[in-house]
Amino acid sequence: MKILISHEHNASHYIYTGIANAFGLRGDSCIFWNKESTPAFDAFDRFEPDLFIGQGYNLDRATIKCLNSRPDMKVLLKVGCWGPVCQDVDTEKYPILLNAAEEIRNVESINSKNLVLFNYVHPKRKDYLMSGWEETVAKTIGLLPAADPSVYFPEMEDESLKCDLSFVGGYWPYKGQNLDKYIIPLCYPIGKYNIKIFGNQAWPVSQYMGMIGDETVRRLFSSSLICPNVSEPHANIFGFEVNERVFKLASCKSFFISDQIASLTEDIFTENEAVVAQDPNSFHDLVEEALNNPEMRSSHASACYETVMKNHTYAHRVQQIMESFS
Repeated sequence: MKILISHEHNASHYIYTGIANAFGLRGDSCIFWNKESTPAFDAFDRFEPDLFIGQGYNLDRATIKCLNSRPDMKVLLKVGCWGPVCQDVDTEKYPILLNAAEEIRNVESINSKNLVLFNYVHPKRKDYLMSGWEETVAKTIGLLPAADPSVYFPEMEDESLKCDLSFVGGYWPYKGQNLDKYIIPLCYPIGKYNIKIFGNQAWPVSQYMGMIGDETVRRLFSSSLICPNVSEPHANIFGFEVNERVFKLASCKSFFISDQIASLTEDIFTENEAVVAQDPNSFHDLVEEALNNPEMRSSHASACYETVMKNHTYAHRVQQIMESFS
């Protein structure tokens, strides 16, 4: 099978890469399409995909024509939220992606016999985000991020990367609301903890060390005593968004402490595998406890690893995608 994926940056890039790698391990051919450099007609005519993975909010006339000229092709589109969440969330305070009238019109204009819509959410919570799409346009699925064991797996410790805590991720104002509460206080006084921070956007602390490649990320996770997980504020309040970081960490059998996300403990780590802090103060207390308790770190890391390998790799997500078209 041939799969064409419309590329996106930031978190989606890593999610689509994991999906592409999982398809590749099945023996499928999967390529990314950069619509900024390659016209839609060229991309579709050259590759003739059996499955197109794209975004409802990025559709344009040319892409819609390519889809409609191939009514038997499977089409999987990530869409903005259209469900009860739209009434609950103040998007000026919590800037999640909602549907737009143009997006609805564009998705409705697709005449594919095999159209499925998705968002990055556990299936149990997908109606909260997408019931409007399900009721009026097409079938929807909740498709969580996952682990890519071909890239993230337990690694030998690297002496040059050993540390008490490490974090990989950018710093920007919205996410900074939580990073300022959970991570930044651990950076002071300087030297209290050995902390290594990497990311594609600079942090306002001396522990920031720049960007880092996937292979080094894996070794960093395996060389850190604690890998904190911190979410964007809406994940704590509304409980539906679990980031990809927890799956990467679990796949490396690395110990993490997470901020509170309802879906994390109610839908994924349902047997107390994960260590989750209720607030920043308990987070900092748990850091101190875990640093002095290697048995705690080992048992939780192993339990999270087993859960993710059993249910939450990108191979599981690819299986879910294929089943959604049956």
